[in-house]
Amino acid sequence: MYPSLVQALAVRNIIESKYFKELSSVVVPSHEVGTAEEDSAVAKVEPKCLSWYPERMAWQLNLTRRDIRRVEAYFKLHNFLISETESGKREKRRIVLWLISQLYR
Repeated sequence: MYPSLVQALAVRNIIESKYFKELSSVVVPSHEVGTAEEDSAVAKVEPKCLSWYPERMAWQLNLTRRDIRRVEAYFKLHNFLISETESGKREKRRIVLWLISQLYR
């Protein structure tokens, strides 16, 4: 976790303003968003804020590894999150683990 809430909020703002903004302009055919359908429909993948976690600090994106490799905006966000995790500034957790930690607070 970040040493201070101020730093955490700053990184959250970077993610929302830079990376999520890029995601809003991404249009991907649905067969490239982890589905087996080969039609020309467009599937929009938008970050979903997990409202039960405070300060908009938890988000969910339903992507596959294939999606991340094929769409540059997803790849950039993925690399940013990995660099933040490796530097010890951010924790990667599954939603189930967050729920458990919230229950024990």
